[in-house]
Amino acid sequence: YYEPFFGPFRKRNPVYQSRILWGKEMPKDAIVINKALADLGQVELELIQPLTEGTHWMEHLKKNGEGIDHLGFHVEDLEVEQEKMVKKGFKVVYTSLVNHPSGSLGKATYFQTNKVGGVNFELIEKPSRLFAEPAKQ
Repeated sequence: YYEPFFGPFRKRNPVYQSRILWGKEMPKDAIVINKALADLGQVELELIQPLTEGTHWMEHLKKNGEGIDHLGFHVEDLEVEQEKMVKKGFKVVYTSLVNHPSGSLGKATYFQTNKVGGVNFELIEKPSRLFAEPAKQ
């Protein structure tokens, strides 16, 4: 449906090292969502289709219908930024460690910020090479 407007989308089936939802470890191989990504310049659009009951994605869909679940922000040090969010009183919903195709490790944390701005926040620490300055020519 969205591909004519935002596509092309690439499907992603991440390989997780760990996932924790509401403080409980999830099976690494449990498929709880379908995910597709489209690059729109400086913005990455992520479409998520929840497949499993008990996930925050399914809860959002049932409560709000289709729409924006979260905004993701890239950070250089997830632990530092996560600590700041927790000190501000935001609850951690979900954390994950995922293997990237390059062999490096990515990290992400969702926070329950929807009571403040109507949408949850995700902080994403991608492999350090993505933050490197471009080579000068």
